[in-house]
Amino acid sequence: MSAPRPTLPLCSTTVDFRSLVEVVQDYAIFALDRTGHIVSWNRGAQLIKGYAAEEVIGRHFSIFYTPEDLACGKPDRMLAIVERDGRIEDEGWRLRRDGSRFWANVVITALRDETGTLIGFTKVTRDQTERERASRELRASEGRYRTLFESIDEGFAILDVLFDDRGTACDFRWIEVNRAFEKLTGLRDVIGKTVREVYPDIEPAWLETYGRVSRTGEPVRFEMERTPVHRWFDVYAFPVSGVDARRVAVLFTDITQRRRADADLQAARRVAETERGQLATLVAEAPAAIAVLRGPQHVYEIANRHYRRLIGNRDIVGKPIREALPELAGQGIYELLDHVYRTGEPFSSPELGVMLDNLRNGVLEQRFFNFIYQPIREADGSVSGIFVHAIDVTEPVQMRQAAERLQHEAEEARTAAEWANQAKSEFLAAMSHELRTPLNAIAGYLQLIAMGIHGPVTEAQRTALDRAQKSQQHLLGLINDVLNFVKLEAGRVEYTIEELELADVVAAMTPMIELQLAAKGVSCDFRLSPDVMVRADRDKLQQILLNLLSNAAKFTDMGGRVTVETTACEDAPPDLVCLAVTDSGCGIPADKLEAIFDPFVQVNRKLTHTTEGTGLGLAISRDLARGMGGDLRVRSVEGEGSTFTLFLRVPASRSSLPPCASRTSHPGQPS
Repeated sequence: MSAPRPTLPLCSTTVDFRSLVEVVQDYAIFALDRTGHIVSWNRGAQLIKGYAAEEVIGRHFSIFYTPEDLACGKPDRMLAIVERDGRIEDEGWRLRRDGSRFWANVVITALRDETGTLIGFTKVTRDQTERERASRELRASEGRYRTLFESIDEGFAILDVLFDDRGTACDFRWIEVNRAFEKLTGLRDVIGKTVREVYPDIEPAWLETYGRVSRTGEPVRFEMERTPVHRWFDVYAFPVSGVDARRVAVLFTDITQRRRADADLQAARRVAETERGQLATLVAEAPAAIAVLRGPQHVYEIANRHYRRLIGNRDIVGKPIREALPELAGQGIYELLDHVYRTGEPFSSPELGVMLDNLRNGVLEQRFFNFIYQPIREADGSVSGIFVHAIDVTEPVQMRQAAERLQHEAEEARTAAEWANQAKSEFLAAMSHELRTPLNAIAGYLQLIAMGIHGPVTEAQRTALDRAQKSQQHLLGLINDVLNFVKLEAGRVEYTIEELELADVVAAMTPMIELQLAAKGVSCDFRLSPDVMVRADRDKLQQILLNLLSNAAKFTDMGGRVTVETTACEDAPPDLVCLAVTDSGCGIPADKLEAIFDPFVQVNRKLTHTTEGTGLGLAISRDLARGMGGDLRVRSVEGEGSTFTLFLRVPASRSSLPPCASRTSHPGQPS
């Protein structure tokens, strides 16, 4: 029998806005009662989370949280914060009905009546999965560009330009530099320093140029000499954060050798052919692949060392591209060059895939390039050729593709694991049902024999029958534990929540544990506050208490003591009551406290052969407590005993505990 659906009192304006909330599809908007159970559900909630209204009304909103969040009690903790502060905003993974995860932005707000009393909560959720994915891709992209930033041969620096009171650039501070900067300038550890700290005699032209770029926001390219060191630099300066930021990026290379070469050419009467040869030399030694194609047949006029290396060092100068690289047929490259030559429109493409016979053995290998095809124009504007610039990016592309494959494989593995977990649960449930049927039959036949239906029973036979019945009951209990755990794990447990007097529930289940306590001479001291009411499922509450007292008896030495008492709840909302079960047993090691609530775990199994069971009792107990809106926690000192505290909800009208009434059940004495 499921719990009646809770409702929230609505203010007068709720009816006015109900239809507006219902048609919102980008936001999941719904209300919770003060215990966190869902009382309303809009269209957006159904679209985002996958549940129809009739599937979630009355259920606790923690069904949308991941196992990781549930393990740390996040849903209840969030409601406690909202009750205290009035509002909370959170982002994280949430679950849809089909088990898939989505990145959610969540805002929970407290609802209070005119007296300020908390009556529930509103919860607004927005699916931000695409934004989170884009953010992660952006961070990955930034990482790749950082790698490129550090790997380029050109020096790179970001500067903050400093101005005096008259608005004149008087200094600049280095904010960031790459490794090539240090190699080209010989400077080390300059980040955070100003140029005047390093070069007090810096030429004013540097400051004037950077100041102009900073003020106007217009990039500039120039060549300038650092006179004291007799070195020339080719510099491209551009603003990076807008005019107001006064920040300038500088890309530069040492052109001292080129300038000297130019001086030599000028000294040789500026011979045009020599200049052409010098340019060809620079192209040949450029760090990128460069080629020049002439005419409509795209005949190679220039191909530098890097370009020839990319195509297997073939002799291609003087040959049309269709003859030089026949393997490009059918890949669209010829047609692309024809289009650039015919229209005069440049073309650029990042990560263009090309199949090349690099080893010249007839086997094609896929390579990826950042391509630029730039038309070469004559004085009259006609296109006479195409300038080709290519950078081989095969390795980073393949690395990214490998990462994408790994991610896909990881997703498939996660799906397989979820399927296996479901299959395990179904198998355990089926096996538990199949085993309980013959065990119940065994119990019936044993009872018939004990009653003498099949003839007189001797004392020795009766003793054997009694042992067989106990073994059957023990085995049936183990199977019931497994079946209960499977039902909890599958979310198929139903709760009948009602107002109960805690002392009555404890008194009703005490006879179930008295024999176990008496067998070990363990006394049980009950210190229960009278008239304490709780909201719980009676059967589930008795099952939890039976598990806790059974464990206390099991791990307490002969003549020990167990105490059951109601206590004030520390660090918990006022609508909770705490029932503590304390034993004087062996205690639990500090590093094992979290593990005791894991399924199939018995921390102390190695300490004594008497710790029989499946290791599911505490796992089931905590899940049942949370299913009723409470919790189960433990404190323990190894060798001194343990205290298990059960947190239970109290009716809204009761929030304090009356004085305790103490009574003790001694070994062999009814309680």
